[in-house]
Amino acid sequence: MLCQLLNIPSTDDEWSIWSYHHRLSHQAIRQAAQSQKSVTLIDYSIDPVNRAFITDWLDRNQQLHVDMDGLVGAQSVDLQDVDLQDKNQLIAWIRLHWIDHQTVETQLGIAS
Repeated sequence: MLCQLLNIPSTDDEWSIWSYHHRLSHQAIRQAAQSQKSVTLIDYSIDPVNRAFITDWLDRNQQLHVDMDGLVGAQSVDLQDVDLQDKNQLIAWIRLHWIDHQTVETQLGIAS
């Protein structure tokens, strides 16, 4: 699941696959937060990625990352200020985004 977040989506189908695995990662993190730390993280709507309203999606995703990073004491990064239409920015964003998921999943012992 986590390795799927390293894929660079460019088509609607690729975004759908990426989005599905992204949601699964956040779901696993929320479940671990509840079972390990008795903390309930809010389940913001992130799947599917609606690229017509990407700013709203980026806002919700950022809040998820702030919440999960705070749970494990990880440094949060800015995942909102990006132009996902720009290939270079997309590649850099995907990498930073994956690192954040990988860090939190590892801290919680659920990295796959």
